[in-house]
Amino acid sequence: MTAFGLRSRHLNDPRKILAEISQAAESGDPYGLILVDEDFRDGSVPALLERLHEQTTFQETRVLLLSSAWSAARREHELIVDGCLHKPVSQSQLLEAILRTVTGRQRETIRFRPARQRSLAVRKILIAEDNDINQIVTTKVLASAGYECVVAEYGRKALEALSRATYDLVLMDCQMPEMDGFEATKQFRERERATTGQPQPLPIIALTANAMGGDRERCLDAGMTDDLSKPIDPLKLIDLIESYLDEAKAT
Repeated sequence: MTAFGLRSRHLNDPRKILAEISQAAESGDPYGLILVDEDFRDGSVPALLERLHEQTTFQETRVLLLSSAWSAARREHELIVDGCLHKPVSQSQLLEAILRTVTGRQRETIRFRPARQRSLAVRKILIAEDNDINQIVTTKVLASAGYECVVAEYGRKALEALSRATYDLVLMDCQMPEMDGFEATKQFRERERATTGQPQPLPIIALTANAMGGDRERCLDAGMTDDLSKPIDPLKLIDLIESYLDEAKAT
């Protein structure tokens, strides 16, 4: 904020924000923008935003929500804000989001997803991904949604994991060293077809680096069930996983 030439104050307790902005407004030096981190452990952010909207004193104060992939996946409230920025945040992204939020006039409703009723059995998902950051983010997103996760760094390790244990679904990165996701999926499908008494094919969702049309055809040709382009949208990921697991449960 200092680098942008902005005056700012940092508070690590959302419950103090209302008092702070009230005092600033009364002194004739109101806050123009509040950056709120959604990941407060006490879950106080939804209530804070609701209080802000209820009080006319704060109608000119803009709210920019900082959200992580795992907080979005477990969100159970509808949040009305002036803008949303996904972490991790670069300096240029932050400046652009601030300018867009301050100059904008249309508030947006950040979607929430009601928790679905699940069976008591925990679903097990294999994540084949070589990037450390993607492993951490994807694991946190799935864990927050109640799934058990196992990570395999390479395609060959994914095949080994699939031979040792049973999984309900696989997230398969397409570009991995030693053996990519396409070859790993082909070899698994050959093994799956050769297995007598094998139930319906295991859902394998490809994680692609871009949304180019040729990627999807290549994924399907390799035997993958569906695809999802990076960077991963946590809500789309959970919805896609649940659609296949619900379908498998129904059959």
